[in-house]
Amino acid sequence: ITLVGTQILKRLGYEVVAFSQPAAGLAAFRAAPGIFHAVITDLTMPEMSGVDLARAILAIRPDIPVLVTSGRINPREHALVAAAGVRGTIDKPFTVQLLAETLARTLRRAA
Repeated sequence: ITLVGTQILKRLGYEVVAFSQPAAGLAAFRAAPGIFHAVITDLTMPEMSGVDLARAILAIRPDIPVLVTSGRINPREHALVAAAGVRGTIDKPFTVQLLAETLARTLRRAA
């Protein structure tokens, strides 16, 4: 989601902080968890999975909405994602409308 997702979210009016490496994103979150309103991560990434990243983020701030994107999520992965506390998934390739609606709905539920 880094490049395309960032461009879409910025066009939708969101302030975006993006990282291509999960460890860098987690470090930034640890340094200032209060500045983030939501986290969108990919299920499959180098270094750590999106589920592991979600768990680490939610251990720091359990109230933050985390969304996971993936080209395909099988039933076993859906169970792992849900058990990690992820609030929703976004199938890739996603449309601008799907990303906008999913994020807006997730943020409304978190408010």
